[in-house]
Amino acid sequence: MKQILLMKKEIYKKLSGHELAIYCVLLSFLNPDDYILYVHTEIIASKIKNTLVEEKHFLESTKKSLESLIKKLSLTIIEVSNNKKKYILDCRNLYIDIKSDQYIKISIQDLRTILDENNVNKFFLLKYYVYLCDLILEHDNSSILKSKNEISIKIPIHQISKEISLNEKTIFEYNKILKKLGLNYIKNREIYFSNN
Repeated sequence: MKQILLMKKEIYKKLSGHELAIYCVLLSFLNPDDYILYVHTEIIASKIKNTLVEEKHFLESTKKSLESLIKKLSLTIIEVSNNKKKYILDCRNLYIDIKSDQYIKISIQDLRTILDENNVNKFFLLKYYVYLCDLILEHDNSSILKSKNEISIKIPIHQISKEISLNEKTIFEYNKILKKLGLNYIKNREIYFSNN
């Protein structure tokens, strides 16, 4: 199962949900032997929606989010079309040295499952999922792990809400959705939040 590696540097705080989705799509396009990417906003939008996209609003939003992502992640623009829809990017800043860098690993299958989910803001759901994966990774690497199937997160729910800008009700709803989706990284775990 193909996986993408996201920078661990609280990427869910640095990027909007749409930027995070584009970041994941760009990572899925990367070839380990070549750091140059040929990018078209319509292809990125179609990859996110899993269908050909012709909605002007979504295409424009994707274009703006890509421009913002390029700045935030310090990607080098080698060439750009006049209408800023096509780019040639130097993406060496997206590569992660697995021996020294901290990263979050997400399967392409989980990414697709989240982006295909209907009746929910998939960008906020993705952002929350990346946040959860980061929390689980931290707890897996600590002594707080109770058992292989249960994690007790020692962080108050209101703090989680503040960190990722989601209200508590939405967090509980997203937990139900993620459990229903059976995503690989969290499917065998129960996650509990402290109330204080």
